[in-house]
Amino acid sequence: MNHWVALWFFLATSLQYVWAYPGVVDATPPTVGVPYSTDNPNHKGNHVLKWGASDEGSGLASFEIERSDNGGSFFHVGTVGGNVKQWTQTPSLPQGSYVYRIRAKDNAANTSVSPSSLPIVVDKTSPVVTDFAVTATPGSPGLLKLSWKASDTGGSGLMTIKIKRNDVGTVASAVPGTATSWMQMKPAPNGKYVYTLIVYDHAYNQGIVQSDLIEVESTPPPTPILVTPPDGTSFASASVTLDWSDVFDPSGVTYDVELGTGQVYHGLTNSSLPLTPLTAGIYSWRVRAVDLAGNLGPWSEFRTFTVTMNLWVSSLPPAVAGGAYSAAIAVSGGTEPYQFSVTAGSLPSGLSLVPLTGQIVGTPNAAGSYSFVITVTDAMGASATQALLLEVTAQATASVIESGANGGGGGGGCGCVGMEAILWIGILALLRGRGRRRTFNRETARSIPS
Repeated sequence: MNHWVALWFFLATSLQYVWAYPGVVDATPPTVGVPYSTDNPNHKGNHVLKWGASDEGSGLASFEIERSDNGGSFFHVGTVGGNVKQWTQTPSLPQGSYVYRIRAKDNAANTSVSPSSLPIVVDKTSPVVTDFAVTATPGSPGLLKLSWKASDTGGSGLMTIKIKRNDVGTVASAVPGTATSWMQMKPAPNGKYVYTLIVYDHAYNQGIVQSDLIEVESTPPPTPILVTPPDGTSFASASVTLDWSDVFDPSGVTYDVELGTGQVYHGLTNSSLPLTPLTAGIYSWRVRAVDLAGNLGPWSEFRTFTVTMNLWVSSLPPAVAGGAYSAAIAVSGGTEPYQFSVTAGSLPSGLSLVPLTGQIVGTPNAAGSYSFVITVTDAMGASATQALLLEVTAQATASVIESGANGGGGGGGCGCVGMEAILWIGILALLRGRGRRRTFNRETARSIPS
């Protein structure tokens, strides 16, 4: 029985085609284009599909719309007539990923499927905005920078960002969705502000976040007055303290100190700065105040001071030939460790300079006056010199007594010293005036009658 029903359906369809298109035989399927959406493909679930199609033979009879949900198999979701080339998804779909394709049928019952399909993501989740902050630009508090982190978990992706301010409304309307910061290039005047950030995804879901109250105070603090040291002061010390006057600002202040070397000390809370250790040289310095709103006050004028390095030796103690000697050269200023050297003249024979301590030590060999120059160099390469004079004296001379025998004539003198001189003294003590008293001259080795 079923075979007879199928045969009847085939004959009826064929006769209908013959009656409608007498003399036409159509075995070519229709052509259907790729479906598209006039709405954003990442929509909220009630999108409109459109497509193109043609048939050269019997004409288009109908279109069937098929859909795959979240990666599943295609199934039929709607049918429209052959002269209709669009279809609206109703009811609205829940959040998810979908794929559509179009199947066309002509009046000869030939069918074809669109060569490619249309993916659509239905996104009903608002973007998430975190870490929203508004900060002032150092030195220009009215130039405010907004920063944030935005993400989209619904699948459609971030599209654009709008920024509003409470006093003027929209200040930026087309910031890219991938941006993470925005700078207000026109300074905001003194006042209190609230910024609102609106982040849109491609499904037009909105993520909205509002800033805390921001107060803009753009009046810079006054200029500090430099106090000490006076301009042009010279120091023989490696430590110098800079002082300046306090300034007042309603928001509070810190200080920046710049040395002429380019070094800057930021964020000082006191109106003084000790500098140590300093190497020998000329220094310049100036100060400015910075209020807690970020306004930079004007710099003060520059002042200069000098740090010197001195050798504190006015004279050296004299030395004795043949005697042990030690003397130290003191240094003031500069940066330890020091290095000492003799750069002109020479030390007496037998004495040497210890390079790391500046001590002159040893035993001089000969009497005389010795001139030389000592140079000291510190760890930073600064140096100082001083010319010195060292006197080396000879050992003291000795006198002895010599006696003749019972008025004996002036015999030849004796050039003996030391133990022999002691023996002569003993003999004179025994004779007690029986002889003559003589003076012995060591240099001429002769005895001189008294």
